Amino acid sequence: MHALDLAMWIANDFSAKEVMASTYAKLGPRGLGRGAWGKPVPGGPFTVEDWAVAFIRMESGATAVLEAGWAGHVSGDKFNVVVMGDRGGLDYSEASLYREEDGTLVDVKFKVGREEPLEEELKHFLRVVRGQEEPVTKRNEMILLQATLEAALKSAEEGRPVRVSEVLP
Repeated sequence: MHALDLAMWIANDFSAKEVMASTYAKLGPRGLGRGAWGKPVPGGPFTVEDWAVAFIRMESGATAVLEAGWAGHVSGDKFNVVVMGDRGGLDYSEASLYREEDGTLVDVKFKVGREEPLEEELKHFLRVVRGQEEPVTKRNEMILLQATLEAALKSAEEGRPVRVSEVLP
């Protein structure tokens, strides 16, 4: 959810049209691939997938590819968002903007603060509740984000592309 929300926010495009997705639960149910998520409880309930991938087609013609998982045979937890466009690309984890200037690829590095993201989100939320700021994320954007995720789950369950309009209220 967080990666898709960030990608849509950076691209300023919450207009998902159709989603094709798959989910997998091959490791977690066997107590494998847990990484930093702690020890499994033998015989305990297991109700979440290890990994999901979704191909999302936007109304604008843009596409997004989402990969998310918690269990896997990889080194450490990774979080990244890459946004590519016809005038440049942004790599979130590298804090870099790539673009071409006079035929040369230029890498512009951003200075990134050391604030704790969750703490900053909570401070922003409190300022919004107090009427001191407008929310960074709008209600309709969150409804569209949630509908996109619901369409992804439905697509994975039914093995077919799902239009986001099918899951909107």
